[in-house]
Amino acid sequence: MSNEKKIAVLEFSGVLMPDYYTDYISGMVGYHTALSVKAKVNALLENNDSVLVELGAMYGGAAYELLALVSYFSSLNKQGKIEGYVSGIAASAGAVLATVLKAKVSKYAQIMYHGVQFSSSGSVQEVQADVNHATQLNDTIASILVDYAGISQEKANELTASNNFLVAQEASDLGLVGQISEMPTVLTTNKKVQNNMFGLNLNSVADFLNVKNQFEALSANAVDAANAKKDEEWSSKVNALQAKLDGISAEHSTAMANAIEAKTQEFELQVNNLTTENEGLKNQITELQNQITKLENTPNNTGSPEGGDDLSGGKDEGVKALSEFENYYKKRSKK
Repeated sequence: MSNEKKIAVLEFSGVLMPDYYTDYISGMVGYHTALSVKAKVNALLENNDSVLVELGAMYGGAAYELLALVSYFSSLNKQGKIEGYVSGIAASAGAVLATVLKAKVSKYAQIMYHGVQFSSSGSVQEVQADVNHATQLNDTIASILVDYAGISQEKANELTASNNFLVAQEASDLGLVGQISEMPTVLTTNKKVQNNMFGLNLNSVADFLNVKNQFEALSANAVDAANAKKDEEWSSKVNALQAKLDGISAEHSTAMANAIEAKTQEFELQVNNLTTENEGLKNQITELQNQITKLENTPNNTGSPEGGDDLSGGKDEGVKALSEFENYYKKRSKK
C-alpha cells in the first residue's frame, strides 16, 4: 500500500461573495462564498489527506465571510489539512487568507492589502455608526496580520490604511506569506482532482466543450433569471408608486371638491343674507313712500282761522328722508 499523501486542489480565484448568494452563484466560475468554500474543502477532504488552495487571481470580497474563512482555514492548517499557494495575485481578502495559510508564493506573484471598503446612507448618526463599524472591522483585520504574520501593530495599521501592493519577495521577507517557490507539481498534474471543486471530470476535449456549453447555458439562465427578477422588482416598485400617486390624486381631488363645496355654501349664505337684507330695505322704502303719499293726500290747513297745523314741513322731511334712504340702498346694492 502506498503511503503517498493524497493532495486535492481547490482553485480559489475570483471574488468572495456574501453567504446569501450561495445558491445563486452555484455553478458559476469565479464566485465563491464562505459556505461554498467550506463545502468544497470538506468534500475534498473526504477522499484526500489535505487540500492545496491555489490563489490564482483572488481579488478579495466580503469582510464577514473573510472572518469566517480565517477561523476555518486556521483550524485546518494547524491540523496539516490545508495549505496555500499564490500563483498570481492575492488581494484584499485573498491577501489575508494567504497570510493565515502562510501560503507559498510564485516569485512573480503579488500581494495587496488595504482597509475595509463600504458604502452607507441614512442619517448622520446612521452613517457615523457604519463608519465606526468599518473601523472596528479594519482593526480586526489588522490584528489578524499581527497574529499570523508576527508583524508590529504599527506595520499592520499601515498595510490596512490604503492600497499596498507587495511583490512576492517583499511579502515573504515581512513574514506575511511563506517562502517563494515553484508551482507545486500537484497544480500541474492532478487535473481531475483540481476540477472536483466544480464536480467535473475532464478527460477529453469533448468533455471540456460539453462542460463549457453547460456553463454558458447556466450563465445565460442566471442572467435571464436575474433580469426577470429585476424587471419584476421594478414593475412592483412602479405599481406601488402608481398606487401611491393615485391615492394622493384621489385625496387631492376630494380635498378640492370639499373646499369648493364649502366655499360655495359660504357664498350662497352670503347671497341669502344680502337678499334678506335687501328685501328689508325695499320694505322700508315702500313704507316711506306710503307715508309720503299719505302726507301728500292730507289737506293743507296752513292759514286756517282756527290756526290748524301746517303739514308741509313734514312732507318735505319725508321726501328728504326717502331720497337719502334710496341713495343708501343704491350704494348698498352695489356692494
